[in-house]
Amino acid sequence: MLNNDVQQARVTVEEEFEDWVEKHKEPVMQKLTLENYFNVWKYVFYLNPAKQRVWVRPGDPLATFVRRDVHGEKHLWSFWVCAHGSVYRRLFPKSTAMNSKGMVNEIEEMGRRLALIHSQRFKEVLLFDNAAPHREQVSTDKLGQLGYVHMPHPPYSLDISPCNYHYYLSLQDFLVGRDTRTQAVLDNHIEQLINTRPKQFWKDGIRKLAER
Repeated sequence: MLNNDVQQARVTVEEEFEDWVEKHKEPVMQKLTLENYFNVWKYVFYLNPAKQRVWVRPGDPLATFVRRDVHGEKHLWSFWVCAHGSVYRRLFPKSTAMNSKGMVNEIEEMGRRLALIHSQRFKEVLLFDNAAPHREQVSTDKLGQLGYVHMPHPPYSLDISPCNYHYYLSLQDFLVGRDTRTQAVLDNHIEQLINTRPKQFWKDGIRKLAER
């Protein structure tokens, strides 16, 4: 349950976003470059057992199933995407944590990849959540140096982050039941998912942002 301050912050940010979109009549939503690590950085687990629903008679013992260990092995996944598809992704070594230095390196690498894919006119708007490495001065300075416009994002609002409500959700569903015990196999599954998504999949994720 969001408190009043957080709710008001969401309203304020959404009004600012709507005003910005109104001033830019061209297809703004296609020019957004979105980054998220799931809770700003998303962790991808090695084991992703499928949930099962089983009916038993009263008094009968319940069947046991393997559950994913929330403290099990996992990797930090960095994923940058625009309306045209995946721009840059990286699966970090085990036990990697994100900080401002790592964030700056990711911003620089994303900028280089994006420059190879699109013209400069696409390098305008960047949207990611308000986790500490995103808000630190060294990160915001790098964004300004590269000429990005960083759209604000309200706190506790994963439901209006396209990487959370659309892209990563698709990855979670894709990995269910798959045993990815090594980083190489896990990375291969992620590559397979990205390569098999239709063009409309990437556009839909960003289009839904305006609806939300």
